[in-house]
Amino acid sequence: MAVQHRSTKQIAPLSTDATAALRVLAEALLDDLPALCDRLVEVVYAQIPPYTSGRPVGKTELRRSAEANLSGILHKLAELHTAATKDPFDAPRYTGHLRAEQGMPLDFVLQAFRIGGRVVWEALVNKARSTPNMEPELLLDGATVVWEAVDEFSSALANSYHRTESGIQRRDARRREATLEALLDGRADTPSFLARAAATLDVAPTERLLMVSVSTDSHDDDPVPGWMSALRSRGLPSVWISRLAHHVALILLGATPIDRAVTALRELPEVSIGVSPPFTGLAGVADAHRFAETALHTVPSDEHDVACLDDRLIEALVTGNPEIAHRLVRLYLGGLLALAPEERQVLLSTLRVWLEAGGSIGRSAQKLFCHRNTVLNRIHQIEQLTDRQLSSGADRIGCAVALRALPFVNS
Repeated sequence: MAVQHRSTKQIAPLSTDATAALRVLAEALLDDLPALCDRLVEVVYAQIPPYTSGRPVGKTELRRSAEANLSGILHKLAELHTAATKDPFDAPRYTGHLRAEQGMPLDFVLQAFRIGGRVVWEALVNKARSTPNMEPELLLDGATVVWEAVDEFSSALANSYHRTESGIQRRDARRREATLEALLDGRADTPSFLARAAATLDVAPTERLLMVSVSTDSHDDDPVPGWMSALRSRGLPSVWISRLAHHVALILLGATPIDRAVTALRELPEVSIGVSPPFTGLAGVADAHRFAETALHTVPSDEHDVACLDDRLIEALVTGNPEIAHRLVRLYLGGLLALAPEERQVLLSTLRVWLEAGGSIGRSAQKLFCHRNTVLNRIHQIEQLTDRQLSSGADRIGCAVALRALPFVNS
């Protein structure tokens, strides 16, 4: 199907008579400005509920804004602005800034501006009808100019609104980051601070939370905005700060199951992530951050993975004690590590599968796609090389822990 485009045909310039008529009518309406303001405020309050409920704008303030903007439009149409006259676009710029600060949604603000344009147009039509020797057709010729002026004022307002909104978002982001920084530094020591922090971060007292620590190979200048957006799209709002070589985030889990959060984290490219256990209450942020850092250290340096601390407790123990980890590996796996790489890998894989199968030769053979006798022979070979009896509970546990420590001893 062919796509139809709006015509880009240039609008013919106004005739001299139409221009003069529009100037006369607009200038005359300046005398009626108080009544126009009353009318605009009345219609806005009647047709746009957010102006009176939820995010109220007082009638006095709304009328002041209406007067400034209507006056600006009429001065522009009357071509009364001079070098000494105030910029007519100051009014919509200020209105856009103020409404953004008040939190009024832009759609409603622009709707009020369209109502203002309609009030001006209706007043121009009525004034033309009541002005002696004024031909209404001349005003109709000027309709485009009127609505172009309204559009210009709306654009000035919208641009100012967006600039202010961006500034507010940056300010709020800095406040949230500073609050998280204070929590990480262990300054959550008073109920009053925790209450302020909860308000700043929009965290309910019973909110389920998660701390993550992220290291990345990405060369992006700042990958955090993309990560925040990706998590937000999964219903996981977050607050991020950067610390040394890592990025740290507080994630608001809410009712999201932990496995769904982990799945969302796995979709972040080229990163290794440590994940704390879920917790409740901002007082637990500092401890949860340490848990996330510990979990991150269980990811080998040559891998990208998402590591949940509760799934990596053994790795956390061995990575926290490097000398013990080296000795553990030498004592339980030393004979295997002396083999040629290919033979070593076969026996280590067999030992790992056999342990995961609870010592079952049959299940191990199925997983390894080989004969039962092959598994038996390999297990006997492992026992001879390690000088361990895998029928012994202590030796079996030692070998299992040594296998978990092995990636960190080799890295």
